[in-house]
Amino acid sequence: NIYDSWYTPIEFAVRNNIKVLFNLPQVPYDFPSGLKDITRRSFECVEYISLRDDVSAKKLADVFEGNCPEIAVYPDSVCCIQNVLSKNELLNLKNSLLPFNDKYVVLHFNAQKQQSEDKKLLEIISKLKSIGYKVVLLPLGYTHNDDGVLNEFNKKYDNIAYIIDKKLNIFEMAAVLSDCSIYIGSSFHGAITTISYGHVAISYNYIYPKTKNREIFDVYGIGEFVAENACEVCDILDKYLKGELAFEPKIQSVVD
Repeated sequence: NIYDSWYTPIEFAVRNNIKVLFNLPQVPYDFPSGLKDITRRSFECVEYISLRDDVSAKKLADVFEGNCPEIAVYPDSVCCIQNVLSKNELLNLKNSLLPFNDKYVVLHFNAQKQQSEDKKLLEIISKLKSIGYKVVLLPLGYTHNDDGVLNEFNKKYDNIAYIIDKKLNIFEMAAVLSDCSIYIGSSFHGAITTISYGHVAISYNYIYPKTKNREIFDVYGIGEFVAENACEVCDILDKYLKGELAFEPKIQSVVD
């Protein structure tokens, strides 16, 4: 139960006299009316609450009905990854993972993608390859079987893209994202990692609720790079490649 992931750690901490700090999760769903009381009582035991967007803060504030504790709102802390892992530090790692020096685009999706999207995704891959990009299918959530989904897609369509033949750790994922030309995918952290390293990200935002990626792209001032289906991804990509759409995220203001 998704709500247990909130309540159980708080209960454990309170029983063991451990301080509880909530550092930048998101609240993707409204709390059901039947859980508002336990939610309010749980968060009364939390010493510090920060959430990653205003929508999340409102969803949590609603359970307090006007007597809400202070809720800080900041972008997800992965926005600062470039300050922890420089691109130069990751370059050798990236080179050890990709057997080519060509410019490349990272594509990511998971099991929630509809099969009807495949035709347009294949068109996107073919277009990118025709103008000199390699296309790398990159799993970013093994718990969601990303690797299985991407491998199945690639085999079904005659290995149209490149997949790294090993299970990657988070540093290796970051290394691949840090040097890509464009990231196209549904992963929130895949997008902001790419943006942090100064590259283009298009949110393939087909997963409900769709506020997660929309919120952070709006914070960066690049809401026009959010697509809800593969057709919209194709349109955004075309406009960007033709110079009709500029990718100018407000990276420093987000970090500050």
